Amino acid sequence: MTRRDGIRTICVLAFCQALLVAAGSILLSFNSLVGSDLAPDPRLATLPHAPLNIVNAAIVTPASLLMLRVGRRSALLLGAMAGAVSAALTAASIGLGSFSLLCMGMALYGGFQGLGQYYRFAAAEAAPEGKRNLAVSAVIGASIVGVIVGPLVGIQVKELIPGAPFAGSYLAAAVFALVSIAALSCLPPLRLEQNPAPRDDRGLAVLVRPSVFAALANSVVAYMVMVTVMVATPLAVVHAGHSVGDTATVIQWHLVGMYLPSLVTGRLIDRFGEVPIMLCGTLLLAVSGTLALTGTSLAHFWGALLLLGIGWNLLFLGSTAILAGIADARDRVRAQGANEFLVCITTATGAFLAGEIFAEGGWTSVSLFVYPLLLVAALSTWRYARLKRAAQRMLPSSGTSA
Repeated sequence: MTRRDGIRTICVLAFCQALLVAAGSILLSFNSLVGSDLAPDPRLATLPHAPLNIVNAAIVTPASLLMLRVGRRSALLLGAMAGAVSAALTAASIGLGSFSLLCMGMALYGGFQGLGQYYRFAAAEAAPEGKRNLAVSAVIGASIVGVIVGPLVGIQVKELIPGAPFAGSYLAAAVFALVSIAALSCLPPLRLEQNPAPRDDRGLAVLVRPSVFAALANSVVAYMVMVTVMVATPLAVVHAGHSVGDTATVIQWHLVGMYLPSLVTGRLIDRFGEVPIMLCGTLLLAVSGTLALTGTSLAHFWGALLLLGIGWNLLFLGSTAILAGIADARDRVRAQGANEFLVCITTATGAFLAGEIFAEGGWTSVSLFVYPLLLVAALSTWRYARLKRAAQRMLPSSGTSA
């Protein structure tokens, strides 16, 4: 792939990432409201989120192996097709008054989300020499466009179909997915280059390498801390006497913190390396927790959630840089698949724990919950850095890393 083709591929993947987030923000913003109208029991209003998370967790590891066989583009196209069908089914569920169809549509969206998580890895492989981290940053940074555009479009078209509120919003999500299909169809196959040399198939042994273990630990901790705190935040903000509108503002700034730093994080990783960036992310998450413990004013919530987003970004992109840099394609897809699976499990667990922790101990318990997790991330990063320095001292000319 030429440099020009690589840049074009990265731009398309960033565009598709924005569309993925835009479609997802529509479905996730309005799904509970639609579920409350269609569910036979009000307690089942949020049930459609369950099949989404189940399918997402089930598909991410097989998806990585599928990409090894058929190439990134074909698998990503399959995901976008699932997204288009998903949004169409959810729109139809409103017109037909079918709760089961809504659940089916959300399950298919889990496939769209699961496969779409590999946009950043595809961009890293298409990047020109020395630009891998910038490519990942560009793709993740494009998410901020989707965060803004998706809900705005969804609200504007929610009454598009008379008598079926929000059906127009879901059809807008289907359009986003269809545009993704068109964009991805313009790309080359994006096949992963495999090492032709014979080697022992060690299965998932790659996961215990210090570098990969550090990446997985930081990724899991980043998501567990971020999701647990973020899900508990609306409860804490209202409990502290602030308005629902204040809650929306706090979450909005949190999302800005998650995605906007991506515009520079790649350059920082190129300049300083993954280890300092991940340690800085861990520190910012600790500062976020400390700020949350010091008060419940709106400024405290705003600052804590903004730092939470930035810290997540540094850990997430730092771990992505390590996983994208694994030389052997088979090891790379195994590690990436394991990472995405663990992230899915972590996200579901964090969302579940948030309510339990807040109910038992309030906002203080939620804030204290993060510190043991951050210690795990810091220790794994320190171990990786120590072994990497030792390897470089032993073989300075080979560039060997742990």
